[in-house]
This record gives sequence, C-alpha cells and structure tokens, in this order.
Amino acid sequence: MDQFGERFYAEAVRRGLNQAGGVVTVVDGAPLVWNLCELHSPGAIQVVDISHAAERLSGMARLLFGEDEARRGHGLSGCGKSSSGAGRRRSSPG
Repeated sequence: MDQFGERFYAEAVRRGLNQAGGVVTVVDGAPLVWNLCELHSPGAIQVVDISHAAERLSGMARLLFGEDEARRGHGLSGCGKSSSGAGRRRSSPG
C-alpha cells in the first residue's frame, strides 16, 4: 500500500471507520480513489462529488446532443446551481 493509501486509511479509522454501522464515501471519480475506498471499506456506498458528476453528465449530453447548446443545456440546467438543496426530493421535474 502506498503512503497516500496508508494515510487515507489511518484518517478513516481516526474518524470512526471501525465503529461505523455503514460507510458512505464521496470521491472525485479517479480510479485510484475508488479503489482505495473499496480496499479499506468494502461494501461502502461510493458517491461521485457534484462537480465531477456534472462534468460526466456534460460529456454524455455532448455525445447525445452534439453542439446544440439549447438541447444539451436543458438536461443539465440544475448542475451549476448551488447544492444547498441536496438530498431533498423534488415534487415535480424542473
């Protein structure tokens, strides 16, 4: 295990990893980080952070809709907004 992995694990243990009933990790999408999370907390829920998720969605929209800004932007209209409402359900789309 490299030095970063050792530090990552030590910090997780310090913050209660071994006593946790469940673990959720928020990562940037880099394979190294996903692999470290899986190595040190197998079965943990892994969630990509909002900015990297928006990047990925933008790339998919570009593949689906090409350079048509109006069509591509409609599906991503909420990605650049504040995430202060994260976790709340919306009653209707839009």
